[in-house]
Amino acid sequence: MANDKLLSRQSGMELLRIIAMLLVVIVHTDYYTFGAPTYDYMQSNPDKAFAMYLVDSIAIICVNCFVFISGWFGIKPKWKSFANLLFQIVFFNLLLYFGYVALGKQPFSLMSFVSHCNFLEHWFIPTYIALFFIAPMLNIFVEKADKGTLRNVIVALAVLELILGWTVDYLHIKGGYSLLSFILIYLVARTLKSRPIGFIERLSKWQLMGIYALCVGVNMAIVYGSYFFYPAGISHIGRFFNYASPIVLVASFAFCLFFTKLRFKSVAINWIAASAFAIYLFHTDRLFLDRFFVDFCRSQLEANNIYVFSLIMVGFVLAVAAVSILLDQLRILVWRLIAPIFDSKKGEQ
Repeated sequence: MANDKLLSRQSGMELLRIIAMLLVVIVHTDYYTFGAPTYDYMQSNPDKAFAMYLVDSIAIICVNCFVFISGWFGIKPKWKSFANLLFQIVFFNLLLYFGYVALGKQPFSLMSFVSHCNFLEHWFIPTYIALFFIAPMLNIFVEKADKGTLRNVIVALAVLELILGWTVDYLHIKGGYSLLSFILIYLVARTLKSRPIGFIERLSKWQLMGIYALCVGVNMAIVYGSYFFYPAGISHIGRFFNYASPIVLVASFAFCLFFTKLRFKSVAINWIAASAFAIYLFHTDRLFLDRFFVDFCRSQLEANNIYVFSLIMVGFVLAVAAVSILLDQLRILVWRLIAPIFDSKKGEQ
């Protein structure tokens, strides 16, 4: 029965879900930990600096991909699914806080406990919860609107994000860390799934991967061009490495569409994907991220050349994912005990 349920999911998209979360961890080992390399750093450590930009070029699609998956399948809010989401968030908050207290790494106090459990201060979670609740309206709009209206709305949102969000942030898009960005990606994904566009539908999976690779190459060309021909531009180059960048958006869509064309079923992949969000919750916990994660990454870069550092980071990212997934199995067991509370017909409405 459990295997049948797992096999009912599209493993290509579930694999994308896993990769998206691994890419989030990779971005945090790179850009979050070290920031964008400065011109002086690029001169003194060219191998490390350009490798960091390359990794960010590859991985920065991460959050956009996660939102795309939600749009592709369509969020259908129910109280039970919302309770499951909140339970997973609270579970990891409590587990990690009391884990640190037990290990003597965090003295217990009511103030620190309340502060740690305030998951709404993390930009992604409240933004995704907001998307969760407005998704039914977006679903109806995509289903009922005529093609012209749908196209015009998506184009208008894209232009607003490009001109008033990415170029000059009058709309407080914050580089894609916003609900408007999530709505745009969700609408694009939902439209591509339910109302396919001819020329995009005809692109092969390898053509789509080629578009993604081209976008990565364009970003790296901007880095090299700025370094060799316009050093003053290095300080502004981070604009091309945020979620709202048009290059990153195109790369995200192409990368996601590649996985929509993979047709296979895998119990193992679907089982891992069911705990993919746990990878985000575990490694972005403030106590873990700021007291261990960042310090570990920095110490390894200082102690090793870029090649050894890269190998260590691959192992570290996989280890973080493995621990997160294993811890989530405990959360799943507990959830199965309390889930029947939400199984009433009233709870499903």
